[in-house]
Amino acid sequence: MSPAVETNPVSADRRSAQRYPVDAALHYRIVKNGSADPAQQGRIIDISNSGVFFEAARSVCPGTRIEICIAWPMLAGASPRLELHITGRTVRSEDNRTGVEILQSEFVTCAVN
Repeated sequence: MSPAVETNPVSADRRSAQRYPVDAALHYRIVKNGSADPAQQGRIIDISNSGVFFEAARSVCPGTRIEICIAWPMLAGASPRLELHITGRTVRSEDNRTGVEILQSEFVTCAVN
């Protein structure tokens, strides 16, 4: 008989996706009525296959449609450069931090200048 394993449902993280801490820049735009506001800058706190948590000058209200662009880390001199483009919906905000549910994502190749 194996020993019982106790879990504390209050402190257990119920998110299904593994989160990875990342310190990288991102650009985001808030989308309203089919058009996007000017790009703002932020920094990723963590990322998973279903969401992004980032900090910026101010948080974005939950329920807001958002587009995020992340320059994907590559080895020095690697070509072509990749960017991760994300379309999502904000699901939480606190102070200057915003949590985004990823609705669509794709890697896009970019010309190297």
